[in-house]
Formats: sequence, structure tokens, C-alpha cells
Amino acid sequence: YNDPVVILTISALILIGGIGFFVWNDLREHGLHCRHYALQTKMVLSATAVCLFGGTLLFYLFEHNRLFAGMSFGEQLLNSFFCTVTPRTAGFNTADFSKLTESGQMLTIILMLIGGSPGSTAGGMKTTTLAVLTATAVSVFRRNENPELFKRRIAPETVANAASILMMYLSLCLTGAFLISRIEELPMMACMFETASAV
Repeated sequence: YNDPVVILTISALILIGGIGFFVWNDLREHGLHCRHYALQTKMVLSATAVCLFGGTLLFYLFEHNRLFAGMSFGEQLLNSFFCTVTPRTAGFNTADFSKLTESGQMLTIILMLIGGSPGSTAGGMKTTTLAVLTATAVSVFRRNENPELFKRRIAPETVANAASILMMYLSLCLTGAFLISRIEELPMMACMFETASAV
């Protein structure tokens, strides 16, 4: 938990595998010319950045006085970052996940369900699904007829696919958690954690 070389190396490998081969190919072809990136690349990089920064901040806020108590500020940030990176694909941990607060457990469940990106080594419903659903929600609140990302209109069938994937993941996770909780008489949060990991 206190070795930045190990934590950052493993995190880098997880992120490299979770970004997706399509994105890496796009980055190889276009370098740092962001304007030439495919929409999928822009969506993946943006959603990954939001997940990383948002997750790290939330883990720090939820766990700095609990799971990370006794660590220095730098170690707390490092472990918050690692707790954000690893549930999306790898499942490694530097701290005892059984001691997470319920907020930390719920955040881990959400990150497990999001997963990595299309064409990657990661599971989950994918970062592009999250990006499409977020853009759709924003367009509804702004009362726009069509959702847009990076000045590109999102086709209705793409929105329908994203909504279907979300419903499938939530249904599988919650149904599995309810069944395991009822049959095994275990706490619901622990069951949700296990089913999210399995899904």
C-alpha cells in the first residue's frame, strides 16, 4: 500500500489493458492530434478520466478517516487512486476491502459495473455506455431533441443499446444479489459486491 512504484506500475498496466485496442490504434495513428480522434476514442478517454478523478476524490472522502486511517496524505491519495483503477477490470487491492465503508463498497460496485472500454481486456458495461447515457440525461435536462457528444449527434439506436445494456447489468446484479442474500441469509451489500464482481 505504501510503494508508489508497485501501485503505479500495476495501475498503468490495468489502464493500458482497459482502454481498448481500438483506442490505442487511434492514438498510434493520430498521436496528440485530438481533432482527428474517432468519437469512440474521445468518449473512452473522457469517461476514463472522469471515472479516475471522480473515483479517486470520492474514495479519499469516504475512506481517509476509516480504511486509510494511519496513512500519510500521499499514501491515502495513492490508495484512493488504486481503489478506483482496480475494480474496473483487475480486482487487485492494497487494503482490506471488507473494511470499506458502505459508501466505499457502493462506489466499488458502480466501478465494477462500469468496467473498461470496448475492445479491451476489461469487463463491465463499458465506458462508452456510461458516456452515451450521461449525454442522453444531459440532453433530456436541457430539452434537446437529440443527445450529442463532441458535437456529434448520437443515433437513437445507440441510446437504446446503451439503455438496454444498463438494464441488463442492473437486473443481473440485483437479481443475483437478492437470490444469494435470501438463500444464504447474507447481508445485501456483501451480495451486491459479489454479484457485481461476477457480472
